[in-house]
Amino acid sequence: MLITYFLGGEWTFYGITFFIELFVSELLFLMTQRKKKHFIFRLAGVAVIFFLMFLFFPPFIQNTFPSLKENLVAIYSYDTFYFIIIFVISFLAMMLAFDESIWNILFCCVAGYCVQHAVFLIYDVFVIAINGTGIWKNEFFRFFVEMLLNIPFYFLFAHRLTKADCINVGSKDIVLFSLSAVIINIILSLWELYDTRTTTTIVFEELYSIACSILILFLQFSVFLKYKI
Repeated sequence: MLITYFLGGEWTFYGITFFIELFVSELLFLMTQRKKKHFIFRLAGVAVIFFLMFLFFPPFIQNTFPSLKENLVAIYSYDTFYFIIIFVISFLAMMLAFDESIWNILFCCVAGYCVQHAVFLIYDVFVIAINGTGIWKNEFFRFFVEMLLNIPFYFLFAHRLTKADCINVGSKDIVLFSLSAVIINIILSLWELYDTRTTTTIVFEELYSIACSILILFLQFSVFLKYKI
C-alpha cells in the first residue's frame, strides 16, 4: 500500500515538489551566505530525511485515522500542520547546512516561503485565466515552469544579499512579524481549498495571497536595507 500510495498518490507527489520548490526558493537567499563544512553532504542527508517523511508520513496518518477524509476540519488541520512542519524542517535543514545566525537563516527561509507561495499561485491564476488544459495540468510541467518563475524573484530580492551582509539586531522584529504573516497566509490559503467558491472568487483570493507574499518580501528587504551593515 505504501508503494502504491507513493507512486500514485498525488498529494505525496505534490508534497515532494513543494519541498523541492521551497528548498530552491530558500537557497536563492542563502547560497551567498557562509556554509558549514561538508555542506553538500549535509543537504543530501536532509533530502533523504524528507524523502522518508513523504514516503511514510501521509500513509501512516491515513491508516491511523481512516475517517480523516470524511471530516473537512480534520483534513484542514492536518494539511495546515503538514505544511508548517515542512517549513520548520526546511529551516532546521538550513541551520545544519549554513554557518549563520538563527535570524539570518529565519529571514531567508521566510523570504523563500513567500517566493514559493507566490510562484505557486501565479501559475494557478495564469492557468485559470487562459482556461488551460492538457500540458498546463501536468504536474511535471507545472514544476518546471515554477522553477523558472523563481528567476525574477532572485533579481528583485535575493541578489541583494551578499557574503558581507547580515540581519541586524534592529530587524529581528520584522523577521518575526513576517514569519507570523506567512503562517497566517498558509492557514488562509489551505482553508480556501475546502470552501466552495466561484472561479472569480478563487482568482481574487489567490491574487490577494500573491500580493501579501510580495508585500512581505518588500517589507523584509526594505527593513533589511535600512539596517544592513
